Amino acid sequence: MKHPNTLSIAVASGRIGYVYLSDGEVRDWGISNVAAKSSEAAKSKTDFLIENYRPDLIVTEKLSPHTRKSGQTIGNVQAVQEAAIASDAQHIAVEHIQHHANKYLEMNELAQRHPVLASWLPAKRKLWESEDRRASIWEALALVEQADL
Repeated sequence: MKHPNTLSIAVASGRIGYVYLSDGEVRDWGISNVAAKSSEAAKSKTDFLIENYRPDLIVTEKLSPHTRKSGQTIGNVQAVQEAAIASDAQHIAVEHIQHHANKYLEMNELAQRHPVLASWLPAKRKLWESEDRRASIWEALALVEQADL
């Protein structure tokens, strides 16, 4: 089965992470803090990524009633989805369901399947530390896997 060229975008507080996959393999990834500053910036970054990668499929997070996201982050998710819908690519919104005891176990499992990203694994944070910004890349990858392509 041929995998579509896929762009997955995950929005977190203060950052937007993305992964681009071709033939089911991670080819590129990144994080933008600037894109998370406003809905307009999130849409602009999404438009840029779509133009750059020309994906067949765009995967974004489906906001659920029990989401922990709030404020500007929700606006950014909506802006990313609007840009995806307006593109020529197919769009799928996927609810990120945690199937592991914690996100670090999920990231480690994803790294085993996608070793090119292994050096981007963040260390488990202490309770008083902020979440590592690299986690948004792993969230984007988890969304692709949950889309079950």
